[in-house]
Amino acid sequence: MQLAKQYFQIIGYQLETVNNYHCQQIMIETHYSEIALGRSFYDHMRRFRLAEIELSIIVIGATILLVILVQYYLKCFAFATGAVTIYEILGHPTILTVGV
Repeated sequence: MQLAKQYFQIIGYQLETVNNYHCQQIMIETHYSEIALGRSFYDHMRRFRLAEIELSIIVIGATILLVILVQYYLKCFAFATGAVTIYEILGHPTILTVGV
């Protein structure tokens, strides 16, 4: 109560001039609601940014892992069957088919 009273005095409101206790409570509750809303919004935005960064890291890591696994799998497939030769899968996106 004292903190809110000091705040309203600083910004020009004088709680002493408000004779009705109910009006004082409404002003104080509104002030605390605004503070809570601001903190909630700030926390939400901070969490969203962190989640966005974490998601980006996960997607990049998963993509790199997928490329490595697909490259390894296709190389094993090419050596095992002799049907497909991969020519620098990361450098050239072409897969050459060889008839056996």
